Amino acid sequence: MMAEHQAILVIILFLALVVLRIPIAFALFTAGLAGTVAMIGVGPGFALLSRAPLEFAASWELSAVPMFLLMGNIVARAGLADVLFATIQILTRRVPGGLAVATSFTCAAFGTASGSSLAATVGVGRLAVPQMLARL
Repeated sequence: MMAEHQAILVIILFLALVVLRIPIAFALFTAGLAGTVAMIGVGPGFALLSRAPLEFAASWELSAVPMFLLMGNIVARAGLADVLFATIQILTRRVPGGLAVATSFTCAAFGTASGSSLAATVGVGRLAVPQMLARL
């Protein structure tokens, strides 16, 4: 079977699992495992499955993520993110959808300052979600 057909079947499997209301994480895992096994075989596929989580956790590039999460929490609790969000909200108050635009700009600014979009999500998410829900 050609790789394109296998990819299409994996996508169909994933969509079928989602339609059956299987949680996304399990649907992605099952479809990915099925695709890997179809491409390289059962033995190597399961060997890759046993090795991949450790290699992912030991990745040097991802070792900074917990520190960025900590930094995002510290900045959010210190009030810096509140000030940044309020400033950008004032600048965008006349723009249609100003709160959403302010949230996007705040995330971009915070992500640039911290170097991590994950830290921006933690820092700004704590502020933006309650403010957006309050304005519904």
